[in-house]
Amino acid sequence: MRARTGLFTTLLLLAWGTPSSAQRPGTLEIGAFGLFTKFESKLNFDDRLGVGGRVGVFVVRNLAVEADVTYTRTESRGNLELRRTPIHARLIYNFPASERAAVLVGAGYVRNIFRANYRETRSGVGGLLGVRFGLGDRFALRLDATGDYIPTAESKFVPPQVPGVEKKKSNLHLGGQAGLSLLLGARRDGDRDGDGVRNSMDACPDTPAGDAVDARGCSLPKDADGDGVMDPNDRCPNTPAGTPVDARGCPRDSDGDGVTDASDKCPNTPAGTAVDANGCPKDADGDGVADANDKCPNTPAGTAVDATGCPSDADRDGVSDANDVCPGTPAGTRVDRYGCALDSDGDGVTDD
Repeated sequence: MRARTGLFTTLLLLAWGTPSSAQRPGTLEIGAFGLFTKFESKLNFDDRLGVGGRVGVFVVRNLAVEADVTYTRTESRGNLELRRTPIHARLIYNFPASERAAVLVGAGYVRNIFRANYRETRSGVGGLLGVRFGLGDRFALRLDATGDYIPTAESKFVPPQVPGVEKKKSNLHLGGQAGLSLLLGARRDGDRDGDGVRNSMDACPDTPAGDAVDARGCSLPKDADGDGVMDPNDRCPNTPAGTPVDARGCPRDSDGDGVTDASDKCPNTPAGTAVDANGCPKDADGDGVADANDKCPNTPAGTAVDATGCPSDADRDGVSDANDVCPGTPAGTRVDRYGCALDSDGDGVTDD
C-alpha cells in the first residue's frame, strides 16, 4: 500500500513540475485508463476494476468532443458472470487551473450495455469531473470521477435468471478513472502575443503589442490623454496635458459658466450669469458694469458711469457729468440743458 501511495505522489509531483500542452483547436487526445465501478446498489453486483480507452478532439479553445468505451467483468450475488461495456460521448470543457493543469467538466450520452448472464442495453446521461496534469509537451495524467444515470433500466423487470437483482426503475453507476493521455497536434505552451501570460491561461490571446495586461492576459483600461480618467469613461479623450479635469475627464469648470477653469479670469461667477470668452460677466457697452446690473446698457464708450451703469451725475441735476457745464449745482436747483441754474429772463440772476 505504501509503495502505491509513493508512486502516486511521485506522478503528481512530476506532473506539476512540467508544462502542459495548450488545449488549442485541432489537438487530438488519445488515452488509456483503469477504472473502478460502483454499480447500482439494487443490482447487487460486485464493485470491480476495469479498463478503458478514450479519444477526443478540441473543437474550439478548451472545449473538446470526447468518446470512450470501458470494459468491466463482475459477478452477481449468485456468482454469475456479468460484463459491462458502456460507451460514452461527451462534451468536455477544460478550465485552465495553472500553466500545468486543467479542471475538466463534461456531460453527454451513455449507451449502457450488460452481457453474459444479465442482459441490458439502455441509454442515459453521463457526467464527468476530472483534472489533467501536464507531463511535458505531449503526455498528460488524467484523473476523473464519473456518473452514469440510466432512467429506464431493465432491472425494473427483475430478471429471474439473475438472483439478487432488486426491482428499480432507474440505475446510477459511479466510477473513478486514472490513466495517461497522448496529445497530438499540441505544442509547447508559449506566449504568442508577448504579454507575459502563457497561451493556455491567456483569455485575450491577441493583445496589441505594448499593452499592459491583467492576470488573464487582457488589456488594462488605458488613459490616452493622461488626465487620470480611463478611456472607457472619458467624455473628453483628448484633453491637453496638465489640464485639471472633472470625473468625466473633461476640463474642469468650477463655476459652471461654460469657460474652463484654465481659461476663466472670473472663476467664481454666480450661477446663471452670462459671461464672455474670459468667463467674466458680459459688459456689452464696456462701462465696467455687467449687463445683468446695467440699467443703461448702451452707454457711449468712455462715458463715466455710476454703479447702475448710467452716466455719472455728481450733482444730481439730471445732466450727466460729461455734459454738465456747471457740475457743482446745489441740490434742488433747476438747471438748463447744460446743467447750469436757470435764468429765464437772461438778466444774469438765476431764477432761484
